[in-house]
This record gives sequence, C-alpha cells and structure tokens, in this order.
Amino acid sequence: MSHNTPGRSAGTEQVMGEELAELAKRAVGFMTREGMSRSAAIEAARRAVPHGAEHDARTVDLWVDAELPGAGPGGAPSPAPAPHRPGPPPVAPLTDPGDVGRRVALRREELGLSREEAAERAGMAASYLEYLETRPAVLDPGTLLRLAGALDTSEAELLGGGLERPPGRAEPGDRPHLEDLDPADCWARLSDHGVGRLAYATREGPVVLPVNYRVRDGALLYRTAAGSAPSRAPGRRIAFEVDHLDESTSTGWSVLVTGTAEQLFDSDEIGGRSTGPGPEPWAGGTREVWIRVDPERISGRSIRP
Repeated sequence: MSHNTPGRSAGTEQVMGEELAELAKRAVGFMTREGMSRSAAIEAARRAVPHGAEHDARTVDLWVDAELPGAGPGGAPSPAPAPHRPGPPPVAPLTDPGDVGRRVALRREELGLSREEAAERAGMAASYLEYLETRPAVLDPGTLLRLAGALDTSEAELLGGGLERPPGRAEPGDRPHLEDLDPADCWARLSDHGVGRLAYATREGPVVLPVNYRVRDGALLYRTAAGSAPSRAPGRRIAFEVDHLDESTSTGWSVLVTGTAEQLFDSDEIGGRSTGPGPEPWAGGTREVWIRVDPERISGRSIRP
C-alpha cells in the first residue's frame, strides 16, 4: 500500500487512488509510446507525476496491471485480479479531461506547428505529446506550464477555465499597437471557414447572431434553419464580424464585412463548387437554408505588442 508523506493534507484514499491511476496511465504511455521497459516506465512515471515518488513501485505495478488487463510483468498473464481502487469514485470534472488534449492540438495547429516542433519547444518527446493529444489525461503542473509556454498561451486557456466568461478580461499590454488591416490581410484572417457574427436591423432593433460560415468565391456563406433569425437576413443590408483574441498576450484582430444577403435556391449552387465542403453548423439539426453574403466593403484592425 502506498504511504503518506507527513504533512500531506490531501492524503485520503480517494486522492491516493487518483494519483495511482494517473501513475499507471503515465507508465503505460511510456511503455507504449516510448518503448520503455515496464520497470523503467514506472520509475519515469513516479518522477513525472506530483507525489509520484511517495507511492511504492510495487503498488504502481499492480495498477499498471489494471490499466493493461490480462498482462502481468513481462507480458505474462497477471497472477492476481486487478486491485481494488480505494475510496469512492472521484467526482466527475466539469469538462472531459480529453478536452485538454484537444485544446493543445488545436492551439498547435493554429500556430502551424508540427507535433515534433511543439514537442521540441516543450522539451518532451513527440510520442508523449501524441499521447496527451489523443487520450484523456490529467496533466501535472510542470507539463502544463511547459506546454503553455511552448504554444504561446496560458495554462488557464489550455484547461478551458475561461469558457464561461467573456474574452478580453486580461490586462492590456505594455505598448500595444493598433493598426488597420488591408483587404488582403482581412481575407487571409477570415480563412476558409470559422464562426462569425451576423448583424442586421429589424423593426424591433438590431440583431446580432453567431453563425458558422465558409468563404467561397469572394463571398461568405452560412447554412441555417427555415424560420430562424439568421434565415431572415436575405434582402437586408448586413454586417458580418469575425475576430480572434489571445488572452495571454492581450492581442487580437477583428474583420468587418458589410454587404447584402441573398438566399441560394439553385441546386447546382447549393451542392456545387460555390458551397463546397466545410464545417457543419455547431447548433446541429436540420439546416437546409443557404445564405450568401456578397461583400461591398471589408475592413479590419489588429492589436499587436
């Protein structure tokens, strides 16, 4: 049985069970991704996980059996059933632990980094980064800090801690520079698809709605449901805004498109090259109304250090 270090206030059975489960996952990751021997992987895991050295290697070895059922030391059948995990089941987190890996992968792709380049920046093996991106995992503080630094973001962003709060809560930079973007830069930042805000005037007042969009042939397209608020844009002058903020550096950009909206009815247009492949609306459901926004003016601004 693992032992407690004097002064540890969280030395409950549940906490120890969570730590042992993490140690086992790390060890299995080192074995399968790094090609380490079982004993070397367990020692590496005990060094990598907070409080890992406080757990006896023989106890961790049993939990590795539980992580790889049917395989004992050296690949032989396990001589004993998987150990009973002490304490009650841990309380489910607010988000899937795998969300961290998805955020890491998304941020890496936003920066245009290969997995090998990001791993080198973070001082870890590319195979270990692949493991973190593709399996639910609880990152220790040191690993999280290195990844945030390597990806030019914050630990809170990787953990999704700001999901329930509006962006832009960080302090301004020391010497921010506000500059206009030329049309080419604006189109480059719109990319081929994303999420933007559709705005138009009604008798009841202005309406601003987020929609998934795609860029095709110099126009913006989105798909919505019949009778929905975004479906009422055709025939109106509209504004369409897209932006991106980086809380860790207090920088960002915004692009504003103004023009007119038109509904597409031609089946060749809807199913052809003018729409093409792209993201499905995040809202889901039946959304068969295609709207095209023909830009009349495009402008943008950016804040940089």
